[in-house]
Amino acid sequence: MMFDILLYLYDQYFVADLAPERDVLESRLAAMGFGNEDITRALSWLASLDAIASEGVAWESTGFRCYTHDELRRIDAEGLNFLAFLEHSGVLAAPAREWVLDRAMALDEDEVSLGHIKWLALLAINRLQGANDALWLEDIVDPDDDAPPVLH
Repeated sequence: MMFDILLYLYDQYFVADLAPERDVLESRLAAMGFGNEDITRALSWLASLDAIASEGVAWESTGFRCYTHDELRRIDAEGLNFLAFLEHSGVLAAPAREWVLDRAMALDEDEVSLGHIKWLALLAINRLQGANDALWLEDIVDPDDDAPPVLH
């Protein structure tokens, strides 16, 4: 359900960069029937991404990311390859990749699919670089992926 909130917020507010203040968002989401715990978790996720943006993101990374056993067990290989593609293409900085991985591991899913990784990467790129930089990624996020569809 928390992931549904993130997708709703992206669809309704972030593409046009029109997100209201947190208290207004909380009220609107509660009025739509989302649970308070899920709302708090979703908005905390976004706040952690905003914290990365405010610290400044180092786009150049010369390091090599080794995945933990739990990450390899829960995130499918296609998702990890997609993250590597985004990072090596210069689209996703290392701190944003770490945010995507952290958020993927926090999902209440036994296995995190490529679809979930794409949606999380879309959120990260949108919040860190702006809606225009995320538009091309929106085209490759397939609504038929096993991630929940965009809510309208």
